[in-house]
Amino acid sequence: IAFNFSWALVMYEDFDWQIFYWMGIALPLIIWIRPIFIVRKKFVIPEATEATTISEIFPGETGMVIYEGAS
Repeated sequence: IAFNFSWALVMYEDFDWQIFYWMGIALPLIIWIRPIFIVRKKFVIPEATEATTISEIFPGETGMVIYEGAS
């Protein structure tokens, strides 16, 4: 049994711009709607747990502390 295949039956002679039209619409829609479905983990800054004071800090005032080697 021979398999008869003809590209003429597969290829469309009168190529129009419909595929580019739909791709042009679909791509911006995908880029626009994609963030709705992707749930990103919110970045949380870890809170300071321990620090050393450099200067005396009075209530309600600001002061200098060393936290993880940075002041």
